[in-house]
Amino acid sequence: MMVNRVDIQHFLDMRRSLRSLAHCTRLLLRYARDRVKYPRGTRLAMGNALIARMATTALRKGMNLRLNVNVLTLCETQGAVRGVEIEFQGQRETLHARRGVVLAAGGFAAGALAARYRPHTREHFTMSPPANDGAALHLAAALNAREGADRASNFSGRRYRC
Repeated sequence: MMVNRVDIQHFLDMRRSLRSLAHCTRLLLRYARDRVKYPRGTRLAMGNALIARMATTALRKGMNLRLNVNVLTLCETQGAVRGVEIEFQGQRETLHARRGVVLAAGGFAAGALAARYRPHTREHFTMSPPANDGAALHLAAALNAREGADRASNFSGRRYRC
């Protein structure tokens, strides 16, 4: 069952607040209904909802989406990223972009990059898949990309839910 930050607060408050109890009950009933019909819950939250919305829009616009692609390098032309070199099903290929490239790679929940940003948490338990290792950030860093120094610019500013 996917939950967002608001849901977590309701779960923490459900013994003290009737409103929170009702919220949690609705979530659990929806999850139970989903599990009867499907092998997993259908509610998407946060990063999963963002990617689902982006994928839906891309498919609606006729874009080609590929899964299990290994991005080898970003292709830079005149200071702008205009494509990617990939490996897909054992074949190397260069994909060209008209406007830009979206690096939607799950961020970094564990590993060396996470330890660099969270040195106080030696062994951080994460539910994110091991593939969320910051590979996209390494690709961007190779082109001298910068992250926002204020950390707030690294967050989209929205809470996504489908």
